[in-house]
Amino acid sequence: MKNIKINLCGIIHYCIIIGGAIFSLLGFVSVFINIEGCFSNWLDATLCILLVLIAVVIISCIFTLAIREKVIFVNKNQKTLSVGYGDLFTENAKIKVIAVNRCFDTIVNDLISPKSLHGKLIQDHLSNMSVEELNGKITESLRRQGCKGEEILYKSKGNKIRYPVGTIAELNYGNTCYYLLALTEMDVNLNTYCTLEDYCLAISKLMYYYDKNGQGYEMVLPIMGSGFTRLDRSEKQLLELISSLIKIHYTQMRGNIKIVIYKDLRNVISIANLQKDTEK
Repeated sequence: MKNIKINLCGIIHYCIIIGGAIFSLLGFVSVFINIEGCFSNWLDATLCILLVLIAVVIISCIFTLAIREKVIFVNKNQKTLSVGYGDLFTENAKIKVIAVNRCFDTIVNDLISPKSLHGKLIQDHLSNMSVEELNGKITESLRRQGCKGEEILYKSKGNKIRYPVGTIAELNYGNTCYYLLALTEMDVNLNTYCTLEDYCLAISKLMYYYDKNGQGYEMVLPIMGSGFTRLDRSEKQLLELISSLIKIHYTQMRGNIKIVIYKDLRNVISIANLQKDTEK
C-alpha cells in the first residue's frame, strides 16, 4: 500500500492516458457499431463500464510499479538524464561518482562510515589495494591536475590536507573510473558536514569536470548527502536538487547521466511521478 501511495500521481497519470485511449477507441467503434444494443439494460452497461475502469486502474498500477528507470531530460545532442533504482557498484557505466570528504581520507570505521558508499568502495571493491597504494593514486591524480590544498592542523587522524569543495580525484580500477568528489568537511570532533551552498557548488564543478574529462562516457551518481552531511534534506529533496542542477548544466552533458536511487528506497521515492523535459 505504501508503494502505491507514493506512486499515486504516476498511477493517476497512466489511468488518464490508458482510460482516455480505451474510451476514444470505443467512441470510434460506436460510429460503426451500435454499442448500446449490446446491453439489455442500463445496469449491464454500468457494470461493464465499472469493470473497464477497474481494469484500467489495475493495468496502471502494474505499469507504474514496474518502472525501474525513467528518462527525465534530453538535451539537443540527445544525451539523457535518467533516474533509476539499483546499486551504484553494479551499474554498467564507465564513470561512477562517489562523494568523499575534502581530505580524501581512506581510513574506514574511524573516519569513514562502512555504511557509506565511500566506505563500501574501499572495503568491498578496493579490498586488494593497500591504504598506502590508494592514497598514492589519489595524491597523484590531484597532483596531475595541479590541485592545491591547505593543511588542517586540528585534524587528529587521517589526511591533513583539505582541498576545495568540488575537487575530483580520478581513481581507475578495472574498467571503471571513479570520480571521488570532495564534498564534506570535518570539524574538530571529526564529524562531517556540508552546507547547501557547497553542495550546489560541488555538483556544478562535477559537471564542468565531466564535460572536460568524461570523453562522452556514461556517468552514474547516487543521491549524495542524505546520510552523513547534515544537510537536513530528504532523499526526495536531494534527488530534485541534483536533477535540477544537472539540467542547469545541460551544455556539459557530453554523455548520458544516470542518478541511481538505492533499491531499498523504492518505498520512499517514486520515479513514476517525475516529468520528462527536453532542451528548448
